[in-house]
Amino acid sequence: MGIAGTSDIFSEYDYTLITQRLERVIGPYNHPISCPAEGKIELDSALFYLWRLAQVYPLEQAAAIWSEIVKYPQWMGRVALEILGQAGILSFFVPPRAVSGDEFPFSEFPLVSIVIVNRNGREHLTTCLPSIAAQHYPNLEIIVVDNGSEDDSVRWLTETWPQVKILALEEDVGFAGANNRGIAQASGEYFFLLNNDTRLDPHTVEFLMARLSGEDRVGAVVPMIRLMSQPAFVNALGNAFRDHGWGGDNYIGYLDVGQLVTIRQVPAACFAAVLIPRTTYEVVGIMDEGYGYYYEDADWSWRARLHGFHILAEPRALVYHAFGGTSATRPWSYKLKLVARNRLRFILKNLSKRQARRFIVNYLREDIGAWRHARKIKDIDVARAYTTAWREVVQMLPNIYKQRHQIQNRRLIADEKILYEMEQIPPPRTKRGVPFLSLSHIVEDYGPYVSETGRMILFNQAEISSRRHILIIAPPAIETHAVGNDLRYQELAEILSQYVDVTLAVPNKTVVQNEKINLKIYDPKKPEILHALQKNVDIILLSPDVLVCSDFFEKIRIPIIVDFRTPFVLQNLGTFHIESESQHNEIPDAFLKTLIVQLKCGDFFICTSERQRDLCLGALLGLNRITSITCNRDQTLRHLVDVVPAQFCSEEAVNPLVNFCLNPRLATDHAATMMLRDLTRIHNPPPTPIHQLPGKAIKMLLEKGPGGLLSEISHYVLWRLEH
Repeated sequence: MGIAGTSDIFSEYDYTLITQRLERVIGPYNHPISCPAEGKIELDSALFYLWRLAQVYPLEQAAAIWSEIVKYPQWMGRVALEILGQAGILSFFVPPRAVSGDEFPFSEFPLVSIVIVNRNGREHLTTCLPSIAAQHYPNLEIIVVDNGSEDDSVRWLTETWPQVKILALEEDVGFAGANNRGIAQASGEYFFLLNNDTRLDPHTVEFLMARLSGEDRVGAVVPMIRLMSQPAFVNALGNAFRDHGWGGDNYIGYLDVGQLVTIRQVPAACFAAVLIPRTTYEVVGIMDEGYGYYYEDADWSWRARLHGFHILAEPRALVYHAFGGTSATRPWSYKLKLVARNRLRFILKNLSKRQARRFIVNYLREDIGAWRHARKIKDIDVARAYTTAWREVVQMLPNIYKQRHQIQNRRLIADEKILYEMEQIPPPRTKRGVPFLSLSHIVEDYGPYVSETGRMILFNQAEISSRRHILIIAPPAIETHAVGNDLRYQELAEILSQYVDVTLAVPNKTVVQNEKINLKIYDPKKPEILHALQKNVDIILLSPDVLVCSDFFEKIRIPIIVDFRTPFVLQNLGTFHIESESQHNEIPDAFLKTLIVQLKCGDFFICTSERQRDLCLGALLGLNRITSITCNRDQTLRHLVDVVPAQFCSEEAVNPLVNFCLNPRLATDHAATMMLRDLTRIHNPPPTPIHQLPGKAIKMLLEKGPGGLLSEISHYVLWRLEH
């Protein structure tokens, strides 16, 4: 879309003068923006300038001026303004509304015991308890465990909330210990553990209970926790941890515009708010009181997962959390010691030997580096926190190994499965401790959900029926008795026909023994047949040989899956023995053309091995298809390139392809990709970050640049084959 409506605005001004005027009005851009609820949001420079313009000009005029200066299309400015309103920093912000729970009638209402741990939190309870009293779910029991408070919380509860059961502890026994004592006093069939610094939407418990319907092996159900001071932004939808850094909340800092509503399971639960069936709690056991604070929820969730239980998610159940409201009363060095110690306790206790060894090495490197830095800047408290953490872990080892023995003997699930799920969680979107919103986030995630432009793209891409339709275009010579790559497309068609409607286009007559597959014949020299077929499908899967036959694939707006086959071309480079030097140059040029065409057209790539995947990722990096936006979506990049073996050992081998075809976010992701491509045609994309791709490929690309891409990648592939 082009820029419109800017000529009248600038007709009476010199462009240099208007730019100088805007700079005087706008000023620095690196300051957080205030929300209505006294929270803060960090914006990138592009959005900050747009936000400041919206304070001075009408919205449409602000978008036009912004578009002229930053050289982005005007429609993008309009989309960004609408999202800034959704984020709560423009005047037309409307607080997020919960979906009504009336569509979930219950024939019976099992008792739910709400257990709240409180320590010096009377101020928080004045908000939390009324929101519980307003719940539509009728059968609730409220238990407040006062964890050695020094304020008048107990007296106030006794006088103001006589219906609440109060368990007053004389001293602080930690978060896990307080919850264990509260659960021991609970009568309900379900336990809803809740932080005291929270506020519930009236339908929260109702939605959580409804999510349990029809599910087996439920370990827990987590709600959508939003930040109380920035109510449009996510605090947590479950949590996760990795082999680097600290454990953290999933999707923290993300603007919640409905894009997460399709998430049905998470790797682990955040115990700021979680619903646990009593039957599950009795199998998994009580929370480990050895943690004190931090990582106790990850520990319990991991043990539940090892027993084969699932952690379900219900994004429609809303909880607002004053993030850090309770922990802010503790010194930073004390919290640092607990976190550093408890992540070590967690992995030594719960992970397999191989995984625990890997995590320990990474954590040791991080802690030594942080300790040295603290000593260098003379921050003695921080340095002491790290040494104390490791010393306390050593003292805990006898108890840790005793519990470890019991856990490992009862495990039903491998660590790798859960760790893989955690790796799929995108990184946080926070900066300086507050939610971070950038133009790339709008293009990638939010725009298609809230903007008129995005809704139109979604409408055009989405299929009304529940079953999607894929067009598989096979290369020449596909027959029922064919072997190798030709048979691959028929096998893919047969497997996918179980999940989606399949049209298989082949260039020759053949016999396909599957009534579910709609077989079509096409002439490679007449691409208009393929052009007609693609009009009635949702996804296209094809071979690079098909791409080079016609250029119309570069223009269509249907998601394209490319069966990446360049490694075969690279291997063929060594088979040519041509005397003419000019012919030597022509062959690589033709191969490079094939490579570039498929890399530009594809939305998703399948390779037959991890070695081929390495090659594909390196080539995409060289063409700037891998950017900060791509990495933010998924650091593993499996959403972009995955492996489907040449010889299918089982139907599970085709799971990456099936998941892409069935993914309910496919239309949205593709719409965001199209918006990003429109942007890159107008303005250079952001610099490509150093990503966790194979180190050797990264080094080659940085040293040689895209110009030497083909030759260097071929050397790398051969090196990988040899080693």
